[in-house]
Amino acid sequence: MKNTPLSQHLSTLRLGKTQPDEPGRSPFEIDTDRILFCEAFRALADKTQVHALTGNDYTRSRLTHSLEVSRVGRTLGHRLAQNMALDGFTPGDISHIVAAACLMHDIGNPPFGHVGEDIISNFFRQHPVGLAAIAPCTTAQQLEFQHLEGNAQGFRMVTRLQGWRAKGGLSLTATTLAAAAKYPWAIDCRPEGSRKMKYNFIHEDAEAFTEVAKATNMHQEADLRWRRHPLAYLVEAADDICYLVVDVEDATHLGLLSLAQAEELLLPMVPLLDHADYHAVTDPQRKLVYLRAKAIGGLIDAMAESWPDESADVLAGVHPGDLLNRTAMGPHIQHLRHLSREVIYSNRQTPGIQSTATIVLEKMLTLYIQNLTAREEGRGHDADVLQGLEHLPHGRAGWLRGVVDHICAMTDHRVLREAKRLGISYAG
Repeated sequence: MKNTPLSQHLSTLRLGKTQPDEPGRSPFEIDTDRILFCEAFRALADKTQVHALTGNDYTRSRLTHSLEVSRVGRTLGHRLAQNMALDGFTPGDISHIVAAACLMHDIGNPPFGHVGEDIISNFFRQHPVGLAAIAPCTTAQQLEFQHLEGNAQGFRMVTRLQGWRAKGGLSLTATTLAAAAKYPWAIDCRPEGSRKMKYNFIHEDAEAFTEVAKATNMHQEADLRWRRHPLAYLVEAADDICYLVVDVEDATHLGLLSLAQAEELLLPMVPLLDHADYHAVTDPQRKLVYLRAKAIGGLIDAMAESWPDESADVLAGVHPGDLLNRTAMGPHIQHLRHLSREVIYSNRQTPGIQSTATIVLEKMLTLYIQNLTAREEGRGHDADVLQGLEHLPHGRAGWLRGVVDHICAMTDHRVLREAKRLGISYAG
């Protein structure tokens, strides 16, 4: 495939908007502001990153994680764009695009993080009420409900559910939306051999994503399937850098790892010139902060060093993915990923919290669906249960999607408050 200059993948087109942006500001900087000020972004302050409802002041929420990823993405975008042909755009524009896409990369996550995703998906795969509810839907719609995907929900959030516009949501640029798309295809159009049920838009939002893909010259492989936008690789790398390093920091605060273990994992990523300064620090808390800060810097440096060898394949749309693993830090990254799976992520939910989340979300879904089904069929229903859902359409797929939208917009504690309002009892 021909190597297309990055500038050919950059567009200032905004979804749902025809008037020009205000002069004097990068349109991509405006994207950052619109995401930062929207309700769905604020809600990330009370959504699980890895460890739910810890009561610990230091562990991260989805909000703090997204802000950190955005800052790393800004730096990556600016550094890696320095020697690229941008044809009227600037490295500053690239930094704004990557920063904005990083801000929205988790905006569609439901309450309780990936555990919440699994609970809702399993409800429609296994629960009798969930299975009966999706039976009239198309095969693709059934798959979408049975495999809830935060990336697709995020695209939906910013292009449809947020903002004041009747069309276009926050009216972000096509470039920012494309850069945030890690899996640019519909669920039933995934690449051949793909084992993960990951996707970036539902069929209802396919028209909007198609507009994004065309505006940014994403290479189309098949119906509703494109290759990644070049800047999506930088968003992925910024996310990986942050969660791999800061999850070690959080796990050490929570006692899942010792400082010695954190040092073993992160010190190899710290530039050698900084090792003497590190060993001069005596306070354990300050040592951990030093490790986190310098390890992130070391990984950014490693990305910058490897970029000249990787950029051609990225721009040509044929890169195998995961830029971070292909840097000089690759072996350390692999070790860190393995230990994180074995020690950190296996402990991210206490049994009590996971049990509470399962009980509450399943009962909430059951109550909503039973009452909306009764409304659809002209039978009596409890209007109090449907507070906030009165506006949903009467068609099955429409109101089911509205229920999922409603729950995904909730924070962890909002779910628990809603459970009490509905009379749902749960442990804790």
